[in-house]
Amino acid sequence: MASHSMTIRLKPKAKPRPRFSRKGRAYTPQAAHDYEAAIKEAWRDSGGPTFEGPVSVSATFYRDRIRLFVKEMDPATKSGLTGDVDNYQKALFDGLQGEDGAFLNDRQIHEIKARKA
Repeated sequence: MASHSMTIRLKPKAKPRPRFSRKGRAYTPQAAHDYEAAIKEAWRDSGGPTFEGPVSVSATFYRDRIRLFVKEMDPATKSGLTGDVDNYQKALFDGLQGEDGAFLNDRQIHEIKARKA
């Protein structure tokens, strides 16, 4: 199965929450769009392919770079879930944080392994 690994020479940034205009419309700050475009450009420049089937992604975040490994999975890999796995995680982590939760803040999480089944 095909795979691709690379180092993205950018300081990792967390995606900010949506902002709201005076008219109440939600928008993503331009800096977030610029950062995402820089990541896509780094992938393209590294010769990374566009995988069309299921993939496994591993990322390690350092102060000044991101180490990334993307690997093709068996095309027969299926799930009854249709949402993005990171959105499932975010809802779970938000529910687990707080005074009576598993942790005070999801910033405490340093490693995540997730998959859809």
